[in-house]
Amino acid sequence: VSTQSTGRGVTVKSGVAYPQIAHDSHTLHPVVIGADKAPIQYYELYNGGDCQLSYEVLPESLEKLREENYGCDVLQCLQTSGRVAPHSIAQIPFVFSPLEQKTYAVEV
Repeated sequence: VSTQSTGRGVTVKSGVAYPQIAHDSHTLHPVVIGADKAPIQYYELYNGGDCQLSYEVLPESLEKLREENYGCDVLQCLQTSGRVAPHSIAQIPFVFSPLEQKTYAVEV
């Protein structure tokens, strides 16, 4: 049995925040349609810099998704802004409440 691993690194200037997103896309866990209370799911944002990082989830994409789904909040962000300490991870909470069985896509 052989295993291959590839490493990758980034050099970050001192005194700056450096947001890192693990993947180009994030897939939420499936949720039962019509569930009384959908579970909270988390998106992780890592700060690889040595300064505090501030983030904000812009509402336009979530508002557009709401409009496309009969005014229902299919995806809610429970913490639209916050701070990430240096070399730490913020877990941004979302609630996914699908109306129908389909794939929803949104940029946040």
